[in-house]
Amino acid sequence: MKWRLIIILLTCLNQVNAQNPTWNSNQSPDYAQLQRFYQDLARKFPHSVKLESFGETDAGLPLTLIHLRSGKPNPLRMLVLNGIHPGEPEGIDACTHWAKQLAKDRQFPALGIDVCIVAVYNVEGMLNRNSFSRANQNGPEAYGFRGNGQNLDLNRDMIKADSRNARTLARLFHRFNPDIFIDTHTSNGADYPAVMTLIATQRDKLGGELAKILHDQLVPELYRQFPEMVPYVNSVKEVPDSGITAFLETPRFTTGYAALRGTIGFVTETHMLKPYPQRVKAQHAFLDALLKMLPSKKVAIQQARKADSWANNRPAQEVLVWKEDLQRKDSLQFNGYEAIYELSQIGEYRRLKYHRDKPWKRFIPWYPHAIGTVSAKVPQAYVVPRAWEKVRTRLIDHGISYREVKKDSLTKLNFYRIQDYQTGTRPYEGHYLHRDVKVSDTTITYQLQPGDWIIPVQQPLGRLAMHLLEPQATDSYFNWNFFDGILQQKEYFSDYVFEDRALELLNTDAGLKKRFEDAFPPGSEKRKDGAALLMWIYRNSPHYESSHMRYPVGRLMD
Repeated sequence: MKWRLIIILLTCLNQVNAQNPTWNSNQSPDYAQLQRFYQDLARKFPHSVKLESFGETDAGLPLTLIHLRSGKPNPLRMLVLNGIHPGEPEGIDACTHWAKQLAKDRQFPALGIDVCIVAVYNVEGMLNRNSFSRANQNGPEAYGFRGNGQNLDLNRDMIKADSRNARTLARLFHRFNPDIFIDTHTSNGADYPAVMTLIATQRDKLGGELAKILHDQLVPELYRQFPEMVPYVNSVKEVPDSGITAFLETPRFTTGYAALRGTIGFVTETHMLKPYPQRVKAQHAFLDALLKMLPSKKVAIQQARKADSWANNRPAQEVLVWKEDLQRKDSLQFNGYEAIYELSQIGEYRRLKYHRDKPWKRFIPWYPHAIGTVSAKVPQAYVVPRAWEKVRTRLIDHGISYREVKKDSLTKLNFYRIQDYQTGTRPYEGHYLHRDVKVSDTTITYQLQPGDWIIPVQQPLGRLAMHLLEPQATDSYFNWNFFDGILQQKEYFSDYVFEDRALELLNTDAGLKKRFEDAFPPGSEKRKDGAALLMWIYRNSPHYESSHMRYPVGRLMD
């Protein structure tokens, strides 16, 4: 009886906290409280708020979506993602206040904006609640954990999609098709006065008309409304004085992924050392400011997305790999703190220390540009053989259009051969990631099989498809190990048996013999390595398997 009474009292207390949240303090809700808050909001405002359970996560629970819909046709669509790192919950809390504000605002439907809020993305991380994993962070008192149920960082999972969360989010992107995407975070780096820092999709990488609207109109206006806000402090060296660069979010990150879908992306990073209520208010204020400026940009953004879409404008070349351009320097007025290196009291080394009592304001180097380092010709279509099921499943999740081959047929396709690549020596997010891929290519007559997929590049997600399927692209499926089977030779030979066959091949093929002697000149030290000589002859003979190191995705060129 006593335990039953305690449970009833705790339930009532949780309901009171959910209905009257005091989250603008050093408190942040747990998962159950957050769910109850939005359920209560949807009951109070049934005409303004639609609550939806969508997809699945590694916790076995769906994403909770909060829809606040426009009353106008052809609205601009705004997607807000919270809790990709649940130890950074400012966006979670800010959106509860913001959603309630919009639900009560009778003017909101007239703005012509559809808002979709993901209450918390990393559900498993939010359920794994603690007070210690964010050692450098100033509140709240309790929060979730960065890793999800598989201990994955979901902000590195958008392409490889090892989590059900990422596959669900890809399907949400395809269904909702946001024009604007916001991913809420907390920074973890240098010390400086600003509460809010901002990552806007890098100009050169986004490209096209969208980049002009984002960086010539939206970003300047946001900085005018938030004079204290600075770009995300991605320092060239350890302290901001050295200059900062525009964060180059590759497609593994949510905003890098959004850019390949023709979506403007923002990452809001509030500063870890500021009091938690200030950080919540900053996230709320940013969402408010962005929402207010979007109605006047609606038509321009929609037209820019249409103009940039590969469905209407397939380019000849596409940059696959970018790097920060440290040769194009601008300047940025920055408020900072004096940084010194003093002797540690723990050991015999010098530690960094910021002096908040010695603020400064001056111009520092700012590197907002990126430069392409690897490009490829854009094909007419890709052919993905039916065997590569893990790749095809993810292409479906992304919403990429394809046509399935119904009967055998011959066609000319261009295929890559992997000439060289580097692989990390330590696992990164569950993979040994490849990089610095070198390829050669050749065109052959290829027999299409029933069940193979033809993926046209002239489609709305053609750019995304290219970055997934070109092996040299930074976050390609090749680099994420989905095609590692081709890197291992399956058939070999016995030296003593193949020796006679190798001699026969050299004696009957003058061209082969000439290339052999060029590679291993008579009398050179190379001629002493019998294993190398026989392997060379084997790999240049009909006995060598053509599938080894041949990338299996074909390209149909114009």
